[in-house]
Amino acid sequence: MGSGRILFITEAYPPALTAGALSVGKLVHALVSAGHDVTVLARPRDPDGRSDVDSSPCWHQLQVPVVRPPEPAGKARLLTAGVARLWGRLPAIGGWIYLAYRSARSLVVQERFDCVITGYMPFRTALIGEALKREFGTPWLTRFPDPSPWCLFPAPYGPGRPVTVRDRYMVRRVRAALTHADALIAPSARMAAYIDRVYAGVFDRRHIVLPHIGWARPANGRGARAPVRLLHAGIMSRERDSDRVAVMLRKTLLKVRDLGLDVRLTFTGAAPGDKNVPVQLRDLRRYFEWTPPVGYEESLAHINEATALLLIEAVMGEGIYMPSKLADYAVSGKPVLMFSPDEGTVADLVGGRSHPGFLTQDPDLASMRLVEFIRKAAAGEDLTAYRFPDPSRFSPERVVKLLDDGLQRYAPGITAAQPRSPSGGH
Repeated sequence: MGSGRILFITEAYPPALTAGALSVGKLVHALVSAGHDVTVLARPRDPDGRSDVDSSPCWHQLQVPVVRPPEPAGKARLLTAGVARLWGRLPAIGGWIYLAYRSARSLVVQERFDCVITGYMPFRTALIGEALKREFGTPWLTRFPDPSPWCLFPAPYGPGRPVTVRDRYMVRRVRAALTHADALIAPSARMAAYIDRVYAGVFDRRHIVLPHIGWARPANGRGARAPVRLLHAGIMSRERDSDRVAVMLRKTLLKVRDLGLDVRLTFTGAAPGDKNVPVQLRDLRRYFEWTPPVGYEESLAHINEATALLLIEAVMGEGIYMPSKLADYAVSGKPVLMFSPDEGTVADLVGGRSHPGFLTQDPDLASMRLVEFIRKAAAGEDLTAYRFPDPSRFSPERVVKLLDDGLQRYAPGITAAQPRSPSGGH
């Protein structure tokens, strides 16, 4: 029997301050805590080189071997990119992917891992998983937290299908690689079904639905304070910042002003400045606060100090995403207010409109529900019903148990060692 030796290959990993990096970091942390022996192969920086650095102690204290093949530079960049594209038979990859494959191959030869998990960006790292599976037969699971490549992102993020000849070739090539994967890991059943559908049923329901992990910061004893403090933790992307959100907030804040209620709405992760306040809200800017990105542990402190937590999703017919911030929101025990599609992962998790904090994406109804929450919070009423109904689903122990069960099906022979507490545990 195996001993839970896992090679995790990802382009994004802490201390990069991105949602993808934090999601992988928490999963690796949980795997190590459960007794798995994990080695991470990661990029020296995020793929676009724009990530802030997260100085949170939890990442620096986690004792996990991390191998970071260097990023090609200068003339070597062009040369290795050419080699990578010939090797991977895919135009949209740079030289780092090939260097990562060479490093991964050496690690597999030395360590004889029980399984390989590939992740961000899934369509590129899948080439490494395919190569290792074909050469060594090591069980390989591919993790798709989002669709990949970009052309497969559903509207409003992307077209949701291959559009150009290049797109069609890329999807066919990646699908050919995925035929060698033992299973798909996705954060929601809707995402798993979507990935299987856009890749023409390649996984045939060989799915492990693995939610994101939530971490909570211990309460500081101060609790919520006046004014009513609503927090959106994480960047407001262009796709999420829709006209419907602006209309909802305007209706809400006008009513709040009429009622004489004291409320403060904070967005963290967006660059500060008037450019982030929609035109419809400029005359209400006294209710807003925009703050720059903060480290992960500091963001948990902000969550702990808020009255309630605001989740804003892009306007979609079907919400296939499992927002990673929702996991942290849920385990905090704070009220959660969700501007989410009526058909989608978040609605599935909380029971849709039956949950008082499920705002919907109808601006009128969302505003009415948001005003009602603010009124109750300002009056000191019981807000228990606004909490996430089952936060334990995001606990590290429960998430790893789901992965262990999947590994028993798709990577037979792998077992977890006795749980332990790695440095930096939460």
